[in-house]
Amino acid sequence: MFPGAPPGVGRGRWLPQEPVPGEAVLMGGLLVLGDAQLATPGWEVIGVTVKARCPLVHRGHLPQACGWTVCEVTSHCSTCYYSDLQHSAVIEERDNLKALLKNLDLQHRAVIEERDNLKALLKNLDLQHHAVIEERDNLKALLKNLDLQHRAVIEERDNLKALLKNLDLQHRAVIEERDNLKALLKNLDLQHRAVIEERDNLKALLKNLDLQHRAVIEEQDNLKALLKKMEGQQGWIIFGGSAYYVSSTTKSWQESRNDCRQRGADLIIINSKEEQSFANQLKMNLWIGLTDSENEGTWKWVDGSQLTTSYWGQYEPNGNRKENCGEIQTFDKESSWNDKDCSYSRSWICEMRLPL
Repeated sequence: MFPGAPPGVGRGRWLPQEPVPGEAVLMGGLLVLGDAQLATPGWEVIGVTVKARCPLVHRGHLPQACGWTVCEVTSHCSTCYYSDLQHSAVIEERDNLKALLKNLDLQHRAVIEERDNLKALLKNLDLQHHAVIEERDNLKALLKNLDLQHRAVIEERDNLKALLKNLDLQHRAVIEERDNLKALLKNLDLQHRAVIEERDNLKALLKNLDLQHRAVIEEQDNLKALLKKMEGQQGWIIFGGSAYYVSSTTKSWQESRNDCRQRGADLIIINSKEEQSFANQLKMNLWIGLTDSENEGTWKWVDGSQLTTSYWGQYEPNGNRKENCGEIQTFDKESSWNDKDCSYSRSWICEMRLPL
């Protein structure tokens, strides 16, 4: 085996048969030395001699010490060149080229597959492109139609705006008229309410006057009947707005009050200077309607009202708990009141309020 044959020359091997020295023939693409054959696939035959820098081959192989060998045979042999040092590099380069070729073949197949995929993708994109163009054309037509509709809508909108503006002016005028009418109505309503209120007040006043009139008539009738009745009785005196009865007998304070009640009256309540003078002018010791029997020191009239204006005599009242009823005693003086034991017998004076 000769490693590293030079480029353009070829590769081969020596067969193990014993060679015949000096004989070389070219047979069917093989260089034969004696009975030995050197396989020469792909060798290039040049001339008829094989030259060598090493000794002549006698045994069918080249000496191991020979660097690059040229065998020279003068028989009918083609010229060939060998280098045992370059042979291994050539084999390695061949293997690299084979690997490179294999890799290139794989890459080629991958490129072809990628090309086919790109062709399919391109075809798909072309279909999509046509579809997009068709869709674009449809959208353009739709957009054109929408633009026409948009212009129509804008025109209609402008017309509606003008109509709305006109209606707004009319609306404002109606609102202003309505507000004026409301104000007028409110004013009329206030006047109406005032008239109704005045009417109601007049009705109430008229009703009140009618009731007062009826009460006056009734009171007048009662007073007439009372006066007619009093005309037949002795002891009654009319003064101011009251009728007074002065007893001709004496009784205790409580008995005197009971007698007044039986007459439709009560013991006198003196609430003015004129009434005090009237009682003093009778010049009698008389029970009056004043007592502190409920609460010592708190003098009240028989109608339950507190004593405010008093006409007590000097150092009166002074009876403490023993003297709880009031009387007129020192009638020759304006301050004629005295507190007295309620059980004492005294004359009394009744008062009946007369309706005015």
